Amino acid sequence: MPRKLHPNIDPAAPAWRVASLWRTNSRFARAIGRTPSTTHDWLVKGIIPQEAHADVIAAAKRDRKALRADHFVDRRLFASTPAAPAIEASAA
Repeated sequence: MPRKLHPNIDPAAPAWRVASLWRTNSRFARAIGRTPSTTHDWLVKGIIPQEAHADVIAAAKRDRKALRADHFVDRRLFASTPAAPAIEASAA
């Protein structure tokens, strides 16, 4: 039976998309050389600090994880943004 996700962790957040490549928070933390409490804080906040990105990318390459740049992007920010109005060419 799969473990339940902590109620304060959003699976749509970038931190979850990245960490879930390692299947558990402990494996993710070990892979990037951080403590599980640190990576758990990132999961609750939903983002991985920019200063940790290089370590995460290096660990993903080493562990052959399919990490992409868009894993770090918070797609939730773009989902609620209204579309820009169309620009009409003026007849001059």
